[in-house]
Amino acid sequence: AAFQASAMRCGGCGAKVGSTVVSRVLRRLRDRAASRPLPPGSPPGFLPVDITADDAALTFVPPSKKGHVLIHTIDYFRSFVSDPYVFGKIAAVHAMSDAHAMGVPASGALALAVVPHAAAERVSEETLLQMLAGGVDALAADGCSLVGGHTCEGTELGLGFAVHGIAE
Repeated sequence: AAFQASAMRCGGCGAKVGSTVVSRVLRRLRDRAASRPLPPGSPPGFLPVDITADDAALTFVPPSKKGHVLIHTIDYFRSFVSDPYVFGKIAAVHAMSDAHAMGVPASGALALAVVPHAAAERVSEETLLQMLAGGVDALAADGCSLVGGHTCEGTELGLGFAVHGIAE
């Protein structure tokens, strides 16, 4: 009943964090990544945050990689630590571990981030920023870019990543 009386803050699914907040967080993540040195051994053109406003990412297998395949894996957790930044790092490392277990380096990741319903938009924004910043730092340290994702509001903090890489 409470949700029926309130206006939808997003443009579609009814659970997304508003596009204004997401746009600001993405801009801040790009600015943050641009102000930091790239991890050692980063490939040419590597971007720690390579996100558009789309909900999906295209990953091309270069012609030089004929005979290779794309691998995909996904993990998701409800928060079990109180620090959103630390939680973001843990979730990203865990998601990449499935690719590593197959001997494949992760190259890109999509995030699924859930922030608790907050009366103040600023609270949602800071929580989302800290959680994704931790995730981006862990992904980038492994040569993996955050390339997109989806945000939601829910009853508790949660984060997952769909990770992809190229294997022979």
